[in-house]
Amino acid sequence: MNISGATKASADLLAGVILYVLLEDIPESERSLATVQSILSDGGIIRARTEAEQRHRDKDERSEGSKAVFEYIVARARTILELQGDAMPMWQRIGWQTAGQAAQSYLNKAPNEASGVLSTALSFLALYRN
Repeated sequence: MNISGATKASADLLAGVILYVLLEDIPESERSLATVQSILSDGGIIRARTEAEQRHRDKDERSEGSKAVFEYIVARARTILELQGDAMPMWQRIGWQTAGQAAQSYLNKAPNEASGVLSTALSFLALYRN
């Protein structure tokens, strides 16, 4: 992947996580770039949810780390769109679609490429680290 491709993929991932944070049912105080940075770095608010889900899966089907986090975002977006898609405002539907697509795009990358995309996305948030 060339530099501009890696940067675009990182920006897409960052936009998807920002949309997730804006749309997900979380406390208003957690709707921040600090939460976005936390999700990208260690799973943040999603980590506990994914760890609980992973315990219920067969050992061969378990995912870890960022893969589990982005699988969760894809699944959450699909669930919300299936259950509420027609009833929600268009901007919200498009937001969930974009968040899910960004997470799926990340999951489709080879491990070394995905690592670079994630690292670059985190570098965009360097000013917001606590």
